[in-house]
Amino acid sequence: MAVPPPMSSADSALPGPSPLSSQVHAAAVNGDKSTLQKLITADPALRDSVDGFGRTPLMYCVLADRLDCAEALLKAGASVNQRDASHRTALHLAAQKHSVLFLKPLFWISLIPALSWVLRLLRGGARRPRALSQDVLDKGVSIRESGL
Repeated sequence: MAVPPPMSSADSALPGPSPLSSQVHAAAVNGDKSTLQKLITADPALRDSVDGFGRTPLMYCVLADRLDCAEALLKAGASVNQRDASHRTALHLAAQKHSVLFLKPLFWISLIPALSWVLRLLRGGARRPRALSQDVLDKGVSIRESGL
């Protein structure tokens, strides 16, 4: 049996998920809420870190039915609209699993950017319904991407 050659310094410079990213994903999938909170408190960017599949800790909470960890991530500001390498969000994964536990909260949280946009549009002045509907048609699906 051949032994693989040792890694060179060039091999160790290959891009990949950071060790902390792996820890935060492991904490999410294993339901280790205290470790998860420690990690995202120390480095808030970890709440949306991605692994080799483009999955976030929130996505792993959905896949493993870890509602308590998902709540901690959402309270810390984790993105519900981030997509993995297969272009699926946490909401898509919940629907795919038929996980009623996650569908309702993720659905409503994912609507917040669109609802905020509609409220800002309505507060922006007296808009007639026709002008409002035209703005919605003009904005189309880009409402979510624009962050409005």
